[in-house]
Amino acid sequence: MASSVELLNTKQFLSASQLNQIKRNYEMQVGQLNQLLEFERLKCAQQQQDVQNLRQQNLELSQALMKQQKDYLELQNQIQTDVITTDEQFREISSLKQLNSELKQQAQMYQEKMGSFQARMLNAESSVKRLIEVLEEQGLTQVRGGISQEGKQTKQTCCQFCGKTDCHHGRRSSGSIQKDPASNLLKNLKRDEAETQEDLNNILSAAYRNPEKLATELSQVQKLVRQVKTKKKIVKEVEAFQKKKVFK
Repeated sequence: MASSVELLNTKQFLSASQLNQIKRNYEMQVGQLNQLLEFERLKCAQQQQDVQNLRQQNLELSQALMKQQKDYLELQNQIQTDVITTDEQFREISSLKQLNSELKQQAQMYQEKMGSFQARMLNAESSVKRLIEVLEEQGLTQVRGGISQEGKQTKQTCCQFCGKTDCHHGRRSSGSIQKDPASNLLKNLKRDEAETQEDLNNILSAAYRNPEKLATELSQVQKLVRQVKTKKKIVKEVEAFQKKKVFK
């Protein structure tokens, strides 16, 4: 008959084997998610470049329009006060009117481009929301439920560990896991998981309100997604191990 130590070693070996299989599955999901995040980052970067180009064009058009309008008004005043009107002045007036008309057309084109840009921004917002939906479906974040009508993240009302509203679990420690001798390993792991989950929710909430921010926070989002997945898995493994230990 095998000793209790041998049985424990066998359970640990089987748990490690299962853990490796789960790890490979998670790595494949993370790879797919990274591809989606990279695609969204490239789209956001292109949209930011479009915004800069449109702003520069708007500045140049505004300056040119102001200058031409100023010249046009000055010439009109000169013609009104001048008794002798020459053919050259008429040609200048005609040229300025033509320039003024062209500038108005360019201004209209700019307005159309701005409308197209706003449509792209709405598309970017839709992409960010879809990314958040994917993470929520995988149980990796809770962003949409934590956004108030003013667009700010609301505070969590109930503790994830004890169900109370006023407890010490939500307070951050200096490290990733609080060194509290009175707390057991599972509580510390859950607290660490909740803190990492909160960091991910905060970044995604900011991207929810400002899609352009996702491009600058993409690497941090990827890092936190990996951490949340890993920590959730560790908590489940520890819980399962403790249950086996209790009912052994």
